Amino acid sequence: MLDPAAIFLNHGSFGAVPRAVFEEQERLRRELEAEPVLFLARGLGERLERVRSAVAELVHASNREGLVLVPNTTTCPHAVATSLELSSGDEIVLTSHEHGATVLLWEEVTRLTGSVLRVAAMPEPARAPTRSSRPSRRPRPRGPASSSSATSRR
Repeated sequence: MLDPAAIFLNHGSFGAVPRAVFEEQERLRRELEAEPVLFLARGLGERLERVRSAVAELVHASNREGLVLVPNTTTCPHAVATSLELSSGDEIVLTSHEHGATVLLWEEVTRLTGSVLRVAAMPEPARAPTRSSRPSRRPRPRGPASSSSATSRR
């Protein structure tokens, strides 16, 4: 289990989770293994709808059906990047804190579409934005992209 002194925000890479989450995952694995067809074919849709409803309430989303559940932090930017109809002159703006795999994704998307990738330099280590650290506005930004993961000590 995680060191109680660690504030672990990098769940996407390594899967470390709080004890309560680990125990619930274990309970669900046991339920799945006990009756896989019932768990997946007959009960999964209802379970996912309950999760979608809970997330919608948490983030105050008015359109629950517009929420998409993804298995990890890599899937989400890929789904967004490949769903946008980008063209020449469109811009994607990232910060210099962006995860390397996501930068590679946007580099490929912009290469294929003729759009432009801009990277706004941010201070290291990260701190609250100041007037000078905010990215400048571009004529045709089509969407910011961001993913973040980190671990720090209390």
